[in-house]
Amino acid sequence: MTAAKNGLLRRRTDKAGDAGSKSCQSSPSGSWDVVDVDSLPQFLRDNEFLLSGHRPQLHSIVECCRSAFRIHTETCNIWTHLLGCVGTILLAVYYLTFVTSDWLHGVTFSVFFSGAIFCLGASTIFHMLICHSEEMCILMAKIDYCGVIALIVSSFIPWVYFGFYCHDSTIKLMYMSSAVCLGSLCIWFVLQDKFREPRFRTIRADGQIFGCHDWLIFMAILYLSGGVIYAMRLPERLWPGKFDIWCQSHQILHICVVGGVVACYNGASKLANHRLSLGAQVCNTTSS
Repeated sequence: MTAAKNGLLRRRTDKAGDAGSKSCQSSPSGSWDVVDVDSLPQFLRDNEFLLSGHRPQLHSIVECCRSAFRIHTETCNIWTHLLGCVGTILLAVYYLTFVTSDWLHGVTFSVFFSGAIFCLGASTIFHMLICHSEEMCILMAKIDYCGVIALIVSSFIPWVYFGFYCHDSTIKLMYMSSAVCLGSLCIWFVLQDKFREPRFRTIRADGQIFGCHDWLIFMAILYLSGGVIYAMRLPERLWPGKFDIWCQSHQILHICVVGGVVACYNGASKLANHRLSLGAQVCNTTSS
């Protein structure tokens, strides 16, 4: 009789433990608590130096979106690029409505704004939905990487068009085609499942900075600094657990990316204004 009672008690304890494990992920009511890194499924353990404050796996897209309004390791990652995306949309509406002088001017900057909005928007959604499931995580990570490449390629377009404003269109097409081809190659690479492995972390970070010219040096510094900090996991590598919520490497990378978008826009818009304000005069000076 005692053995039977002990067996029944063990079965109830095991069921309670299973129920507790499920509630740690998400309860039917949608309530959940942040967890330590050891409680995460393997696909969410991307940074071993962030010890606590993680979202558990949430099997509801709605709940994943609602989690943006709670404090956890991804909160700042979500909002840095969400606000950056909204700001870029507003800037695009203003510039394309009140500043552009002709359709080619508008097209070149439309490409840049589209790439920036796609990059920042994809990153926001990725960080919002990463905890839904492993399949969702893999899918959104690929879209996130494609967004980074889209930003790089689209950033070239206004610079090339106005940088070679007085040159033959062949040179412009050559530069633009090179950027698109390299971008397409990078997209093919990041769509491979192996690209998510930790050994490719440095490549994922450095992929943001290929092909910058010296007149984009400030943007290059921002991207390079953010990429190095992200790849080295600084500062959380030096003080594990101290930067779980704020000032972690991925957040610094996000701020650098937004700063790079602003730097690219600022430089390209000034270059465009210079070329268009002088018109034929600057072309005659260049040709002479």
